[in-house]
Amino acid sequence: MDGWLDDVGFFAHNMELHDIELDIGGYTGTKEFGSRWWKFDLPPNWRDYIDSHLSEVCANQWHEAHRHILEGNVPTMLQIKFEDFLQDKENQMKQVTSYLGLKEAVPLKEIPEVMCTETPADYRWRKRFDLIMHLSKKRKVRGMMYELHYDMNHINWR
Repeated sequence: MDGWLDDVGFFAHNMELHDIELDIGGYTGTKEFGSRWWKFDLPPNWRDYIDSHLSEVCANQWHEAHRHILEGNVPTMLQIKFEDFLQDKENQMKQVTSYLGLKEAVPLKEIPEVMCTETPADYRWRKRFDLIMHLSKKRKVRGMMYELHYDMNHINWR
């Protein structure tokens, strides 16, 4: 959601080129470019969300990206939660490079942060607590949280 509301980044699809006008609540009326610029990925069902609230658009993008990965028929995959990565970057990267059969990566402190609106941090989600609690009650979101092995009790979320 931060990326959607960012004034300088994450622009992906100019809907004006396709004669489509967005009417996304919390975005279209808020941003001067909000009726024409779709940000991030276009999941297969994106057209169903051109007149939804921004929170619904974001929840759908999150869901669809993960759904496609999980349904990708990859026989084995390494699943690492972003929260775990924030807690222990070095060991998480060792796990990734080992899984891929690569030599150890460059120390993470030497890799710049890109494509983010602010420094990643634990509990950042809490700035939209009520909105996320509302979305987490939706069957589609809860189902994906379960598939990704997230604890369903927000007290345990980071």
